[in-house]
Amino acid sequence: MKISNGEKLILLMLCELYDHLKVTGEIDSGFIRSAIFSDNLWAIPWEFSSIPFEQEEIPKTVREVLDILD
Repeated sequence: MKISNGEKLILLMLCELYDHLKVTGEIDSGFIRSAIFSDNLWAIPWEFSSIPFEQEEIPKTVREVLDILD
């Protein structure tokens, strides 16, 4: 998933609002925040598989771990 710096800032601001307003919904703001800060944006489409994201290549290390676990 490609997210620009501006989009990351907007998402983090939305996560902050989500938490401040104590919204209880399907989106886990902590997960989104963690994915952005750890630069693991590939995990967002995996977590929210019901959203039709564009297909993209899985990082090599993630693919290797998946192959080992399979």
